[in-house]
Parts: sequence; structure tokens; C-alpha cells
Amino acid sequence: MWHSMRGRFAAIAGTAVAVALLAAAYGTWQVVRTAREARAAALAHERVQGQLADFTGKVHAAELAMHRHLTFLEASDRAAAEAALGRAAEAARALAADPAVRADPVLRREVGALLGAFGELRRGVGEVLARLESAATRYPGMPILLGELFPTNQRFLDTLRGALQAAEEAERDGEPGARETVELLWRLRYAWSQLVSHVRLFIANRSGVFGDPERAMAANLRDRALYVDEVRDLLARLRRMAEAGRLPFGVDEAVAELERLHRHYETVFARAERIYRSEGWRAEIPVLRGQVVPAQRAFWGAADRIGRRLAALARERGASHMRVATALLTVLWVFALGMAALMLAAYVGFERLIHRPLAVVARAMEREGAGGEP
Repeated sequence: MWHSMRGRFAAIAGTAVAVALLAAAYGTWQVVRTAREARAAALAHERVQGQLADFTGKVHAAELAMHRHLTFLEASDRAAAEAALGRAAEAARALAADPAVRADPVLRREVGALLGAFGELRRGVGEVLARLESAATRYPGMPILLGELFPTNQRFLDTLRGALQAAEEAERDGEPGARETVELLWRLRYAWSQLVSHVRLFIANRSGVFGDPERAMAANLRDRALYVDEVRDLLARLRRMAEAGRLPFGVDEAVAELERLHRHYETVFARAERIYRSEGWRAEIPVLRGQVVPAQRAFWGAADRIGRRLAALARERGASHMRVATALLTVLWVFALGMAALMLAAYVGFERLIHRPLAVVARAMEREGAGGEP
């Protein structure tokens, strides 16, 4: 009986200890695994966030430098923009190569979109900087102004000056028609100077120097048209005088040249007007609107989506930790209930197999000792 009792208690105790050890081992393993995963995930999250912040910060610095260069045209700002873009490219490669980015399909896709937008942005900024290299590359109309309008104006003035000298000499000599010719040429000189002045105002008003560009330029063109008509009328009167033989010697040829130069000037100005009244009057503007701004929107949109994805991964990790905690709690409750069941089973077994038989034997021995029947 004793050996049987000891064996039963040993079995019950051994079972309880084994269950306790298994529960402790499982709980320890879960805690260690969860702690390691949480630490690795936190480090990866922090690393990716840091790389993203570093990358976007360098891109932002490049954008600021580009806009400063647009305003002040300083070589230092151009160099700063190019340097920031180079550093951003290095940061982009580091972000794309991060194991955490490669491991998550959503992050990998969004980082790919981010890098694609950065490539487009970098090309656009490079094109803007190239077009800001000089006035000729920044303003498409500048070669027309400097290479055609200005020389034509100079030739017109030189020809007009020569015609005036010839007409004034003829006036001093008392030639017929010379006085009227001098008067018409002086009026032509004034009208031409006003015509050219309104061209200069038209160009200046493109930048909004004197108010709203569109309104100011339209007003310049209306005023200029008056002087265009006056120049044309004066040249027509001089031509009629030449046809009538009333111009001094040499002035008739000058009038023909002045008419040719005026027609050429108007043809060239029409080309310049189309440029300065369009969005492409500054060469960088079409690039900014058509390439840089869309690339900026795509870039910062992708950066925002990456930030949201990182936040979602953090929430998923939190939920995973909650599941582990719930599992551990469940194990503890199962262990506690199991131990309670074992204790109850031990009590019932002790009562039925040990206590009651012993009680029966004890009562029988008491009766026998009292002289009764066993």
C-alpha cells in the first residue's frame, strides 16, 4: 500500500512539475523570440525612417537651392543644388538596398516609385539649371533681341542719321523740297524712337515691372501700334516725294533702305512678341511646369505613402505582440487550470484510494480491540 501511495504521489508531482517546466519553457521561448523580433523590427523601422528622412531632406535642400538660383542666379546656389542632388542619389541607393525595404513588397514597390520620381526630378532640375546658365539660354527671345532687333535698330538709326545730314546740307543749299524732307525725317526719328521704347517696355513688362504683365504688355502693344502706323505713314510720304523727284540727292536711296529695315524690324518683332506672350518666354518655366512640378508631386506622394506603410507595419507589429501576450496568458491560464485539475484529481484519488480504505481498516481494528467482531 505504501509503495503504491508513494508511486501515485510521485506520478502526480512529476506530472505537475513537467507541466510547469513545459509552460515555463514555452513562455520563456515566446518572450525571448518576441523580444528579439520586436528589437529587430524596431531597429529596421528606425533605420528605414532615418534613410527616408535623409533622402527627402537632401532632395528638399536641392529644391531650395534651385529656387534660390531661380531668384538670384547665384553660382553658389547652382553648385549647392547640384551637390544636394548628388548626395540625394547616394541616399536613394542606400534606401533601395535596405533589407527591410526588400523584404516588404509594398515598401519595395513604393520605394521604386520614389526613386523613379527622383530620377525624373533630378533630370528636370538639371535641365532648369542648364537653361539658367546665361541670359541667352534662359530667355529664348534674347537672341532675337540682341542678334536681330538691336542691330536692325542701329542700322535704321545710322541710315536715318545719314539721310538727315544729306537733307540738312541740301536745305542749307536751298534745294527745293529739302526743308520738308528734314521735317519729315525728324518726325520719323521721333516716331521710331517711341516705337523702339515701347518694344523695350513690352519686354520689361513681361516680368511684371510695371504691374500685371498681360495688361501692361497689351497697353504697350496698343501704344506701339500708333507709332508703327506713324512710321509707316512718314516713310510712305517720303517715298512719294522720291517718286516725284523732290528728295535731295542720296535721300531717296536712304528712304528705300529705311522702309526695308522697318519691314524687317516688324517681322522680327512679331517673332519676339509670340515668345514673350507665351509661357515659354523664360526657358525654365515649361520645364518647371511640365517636368519638375509633376515629379515633385510624385516624389512627395511616394514619400508620404512610404511613411504610412512604415506606420502600418508598426501597428502590425504591435498587434503581433498583443497576440503573443494573449497566447502567453492563455498558456498561464491553462497551466493554472491544469494544476487545479491535477490537485483535484489527487485529492479525489487520495480520498477514494487511501483515506477511505484506511478509515475502514481503522474502524475494524477499533472494533476488534473492543472485543467485537472485526
